[in-house]
Amino acid sequence: MMVVTVVRERSTRRAISARWMGPSSATTPSTAAAFERRRDRSEPPDRCTVMSASISRPHVVCRKRHISICVARVDKLSAMTFNGRTLTDFSRTQCSRRIRSDGGTSMSHPIPLHSTATRRRFMAGAAVVVGALVLSACAAAADSTGGGPGGKISIMANSGEILPEQIEAFTKETGIEVTFSEFDQTKLNAMIAAGKAPDIIRGSGAAETPYLGTRGLALPLDDYIADSDVIDEDDLNVLGDVWKWDGATQGEGPRYGLMKDYSQDTTIWYNKKAFEAAGLEVPSDDTPLTYDEILELGRKLTIPGGDGTVTQYGTWTQLPGIEILSSMVATADGQIFADDLRSVDFTSPEALKALQWYVDAGQARIGYSLVDVNPDGWDGPPFASEKIAMTQNGYWFSGIVGGSETAPEWGRLAPAPVLGSTRFSPTTGATGHYISAFSKNPDAAWAFLEYYTAGQPGIDRAKAGWGLPALNSLREYLPQELEYQKLALATQEKEEAYAGVLQFSPFVQTSAANAVIQEIVPKAINGDITVREAAEEITERTNELIDQGIELTEG
Repeated sequence: MMVVTVVRERSTRRAISARWMGPSSATTPSTAAAFERRRDRSEPPDRCTVMSASISRPHVVCRKRHISICVARVDKLSAMTFNGRTLTDFSRTQCSRRIRSDGGTSMSHPIPLHSTATRRRFMAGAAVVVGALVLSACAAAADSTGGGPGGKISIMANSGEILPEQIEAFTKETGIEVTFSEFDQTKLNAMIAAGKAPDIIRGSGAAETPYLGTRGLALPLDDYIADSDVIDEDDLNVLGDVWKWDGATQGEGPRYGLMKDYSQDTTIWYNKKAFEAAGLEVPSDDTPLTYDEILELGRKLTIPGGDGTVTQYGTWTQLPGIEILSSMVATADGQIFADDLRSVDFTSPEALKALQWYVDAGQARIGYSLVDVNPDGWDGPPFASEKIAMTQNGYWFSGIVGGSETAPEWGRLAPAPVLGSTRFSPTTGATGHYISAFSKNPDAAWAFLEYYTAGQPGIDRAKAGWGLPALNSLREYLPQELEYQKLALATQEKEEAYAGVLQFSPFVQTSAANAVIQEIVPKAINGDITVREAAEEITERTNELIDQGIELTEG
């Protein structure tokens, strides 16, 4: 982070944030009063700083009492020196509100500010221009944040994750009205393009953070966290750092979202009863299986039915994606993305081995696959009904096990398997929520995230066992009454020694890369092309997508 210009001395008064431990607490300050303090923007910002978001698109953030009140995005960057420090040439700056020539604001999508200024004029007055551009943008943003308690926010998320009663409780406590819509990526893209993005959006921290941060779609949350009385940076689980991105490395830099909970998602749940019936030794709770061993176990656990059907599959639904393939390759000391994240290579020996495993599994028919589609769409129902003997899912799957009448008796958790000899157990989801960089009411949106993460919703999620809580302090609520719950948590705690952060490119959405992979792999399963030919085609087409993303991002 680099200071561009100091507008005035930073105020030492700490902004008060609401405590979300429930309205009955005698020590709970008034949420409405706290929110009103946080949105006081009648004075100029304390300072404006450059965030290390990206070489091509850094962010400028204006702060007041540590609270981000404006995020400006830079489209073009050229190095210059001012008072001995490297600064930025803001040849085109964007902020989250349209700035009219008369200084007023309108609710529109971002447009360039002062785009007619020449480079020479800018170089002559660098500090003044930086301050003027950012402060004028921030003033506009401050005028359009939608008011205090009684204001409105919109959320696009999963209705099974954010419940109507949670929204009702939040509104009752704060007076902030919430409009909820079911998450839909196509609809979201259209809303962003139209300048009407929701205030809070569901996302995958592991797979999406570089994309969101580089494109300026998400608001950095660091200042909000620093001022929060209920969310402490030190209390956030380290795997939540997948929501961080500094422009080069995921897991470093500004935090762009909060996970609702997490798991190390490549671990395996298995049916102990199925293993025993097949005369097989059950997996260890601390020594991982290899993928080759899983392939062999899958053959032995698969039970054919009549007329070419299968009564029980030995393994999980084989759905290759860039997240799981990257994880597999990492256990063989390889990587799919280049160090600069500007290309992929699926033709390396490690990547070829991972693709070969999926082809072998598909041809062996030891699990649902792209050529034998899972009728339920995912592994929850068939595992609970004993139609599959293993599933590759994280600790969060204990919620599925607990929801079955019989699965608690035989559902057990085992470590993440390895393709090579290196143990690596990442989260490939860290699903949570971020605040749109174009939110009209970011303070109210943050108030909801505080409540959802540290308040009763966070406690309730931990009690249900649907994932490990984002806050380490909430682990005490994890269910430990039944044997499978105790065993699963014990295995999970051993697995944490092998946690890590996968790196994904900011220039391509993982969903787009996965569409390519899942189009081509079936050709290899069916024998139409070789695994190497599949790898070459996936590499070429994915790199084309990345090149398009680079062009859109950097011009």
